[in-house]
Amino acid sequence: QYLRKKRTRKEAKLLGESKRRGVITPLVYHVDEENSTIILEKVKGKDVKELFSGKNKLEISEILAISKSIGVNVARLHNCGIIHGDLTTSNIIQRNRENHQEADIVFIDFGLGKNSNLVEDKGVDLLVFKKAINGIHHDISQECFNSILEGYQGADDYKKIVAKIEEYTQYLPGVSVSIDSKRIYNFDCNMSHLLGYTREITSKQLQRYKYYAPGDIIGQNGIE
Repeated sequence: QYLRKKRTRKEAKLLGESKRRGVITPLVYHVDEENSTIILEKVKGKDVKELFSGKNKLEISEILAISKSIGVNVARLHNCGIIHGDLTTSNIIQRNRENHQEADIVFIDFGLGKNSNLVEDKGVDLLVFKKAINGIHHDISQECFNSILEGYQGADDYKKIVAKIEEYTQYLPGVSVSIDSKRIYNFDCNMSHLLGYTREITSKQLQRYKYYAPGDIIGQNGIE
């Protein structure tokens, strides 16, 4: 209970600090520490995840422009010592153009955020983002991340942070986040029962295997 209260208080504080530094975040209407809840402004717009790879996917030029804007804003966060902690395209919204000259980029979900000026923490923040983009938007991931770094050049320790990203990447050669589709066997025979098969983890398995996350694909019965 104490940790939840502390995290709730911290998230509300980070949302306010980010806004004061020029990064758009939802307005905080109320913080209920007893129930560990925050009442926030409802942002009208679309997740960047959907804009990058959904049914309404944007043109590559628009995607790269948004990526550059994301980099500019992450630099603002890092320059004032704010580490988001969970940078993904699901936690960034492009706000609708209603009553706005431009479509603003809104950062949400600072639940894993913290204050730090360490180059290592800033590098990890971006590396997590890089891995997430590679997993969800693999076909355009490198172009997107290059544009993010282009916008990120305003960061105080830009060169050191980029070098740190490259250093950490070398520790995990060939490792990347990927999303696999479910496997379906359209066979009359049941060889899969002998050789084994994979599928999305079930709720019961999640309770048993704490190191997996919802949506993970794991091996089931058999050899596989």
